[in-house]
Amino acid sequence: SHIDQENNNTIGNGLLKGLKFVFTGTLKSFNRNEAAKEVERRGGEITNTVTKQTGYVVVGENPGSKVEKALKLNIKVLEEEEFIKLISGTESEYNQEI
Repeated sequence: SHIDQENNNTIGNGLLKGLKFVFTGTLKSFNRNEAAKEVERRGGEITNTVTKQTGYVVVGENPGSKVEKALKLNIKVLEEEEFIKLISGTESEYNQEI
């Protein structure tokens, strides 16, 4: 039977289930829609506003004021490389360039 990958509910066993992500700045590896899709496929949620409920703020190049707000609220700020490690569930894949 043909399984439509696009409708495959979650991957990574809902690795990010219940976590809210905010993106700020320009990502190099993804556009915002692709990054959002990666989070949602793992059970996470994308929001545009940093609040106390935000799990992670992912920072690209030229980030906006969302970073400052995240730091004030003590929310974890991830660089793009850290975000990739988080969604891949493994660090080894991305540590091969030495």
